[in-house]
Amino acid sequence: MSTQSAVDMLKEQHKSLDESVHGLVRVVADIKNIALDNRERLDRQDQKIDALDQKVDSLNQKVDSLDQKTAALDKGLNALAEATLTGFKRVDEQLSATRSDITALELLIRQRFPEN
Repeated sequence: MSTQSAVDMLKEQHKSLDESVHGLVRVVADIKNIALDNRERLDRQDQKIDALDQKVDSLNQKVDSLDQKTAALDKGLNALAEATLTGFKRVDEQLSATRSDITALELLIRQRFPEN
């Protein structure tokens, strides 16, 4: 093999290697762009997740506040129910006493004004 043919063969191999390296550079650049796009998407998703976390925290605070208000209302309703029951008992006692008074009055009237 002559020197010229060896040089030509080396140039051909160099050209082939150069094309392969350029192809590899394009692939690496594509992968880099895909990675950058994925990072941007992840950043946007992280921002959305952070916003959702803040909303969830806010809602949890509102639920806790509502739970406290509900507990206070429940306590107030229980006190109102107790007071109402006590009032009904008092009315029943007064009604019973009034009936006893009416019965005593009827008896007194009959004794004082006997029927002819």
